[in-house]
Amino acid sequence: MWERIRELREQGVTILLTTHDMDEAAALCDRVGIMDHGRILALDTPGALTRMLPGRSALEVGIAIGGADDAALLEMLASLDGVERAEATHASPDQRRIHLYLTGDAPATVALVAKAVAGAHCTLTDIRIASASLEDVFIALTGRTLR
Repeated sequence: MWERIRELREQGVTILLTTHDMDEAAALCDRVGIMDHGRILALDTPGALTRMLPGRSALEVGIAIGGADDAALLEMLASLDGVERAEATHASPDQRRIHLYLTGDAPATVALVAKAVAGAHCTLTDIRIASASLEDVFIALTGRTLR
């Protein structure tokens, strides 16, 4: 399907694609509209939409929290050098996933995050370095994950 869409686009055909798959939208679309509850929140190229985010790169961290205070942990991570904003994206009784939007270099921030998590008596269970994505734009604009 993607190949046929690319062929039509190269021929100048306008295609309206509706999808919840933000990777698909980024790969196939020249312009993307972010909609929520029937309202267009943003409309631009995929690159321009991701550039509107506070940071160009991000860390997604998994943390076993033990008995740590969620709010204090999130606030502490948000206050680290190079971190623009921290958002909890998933919670289970003993595990948290936190998305850190960065203004600085992601690899350099990894050590700061690991030290801070250990200092909070938590355990860093995984970490992923990523560029900002359209899914990050959706979350930033709506305050929630994709349905």
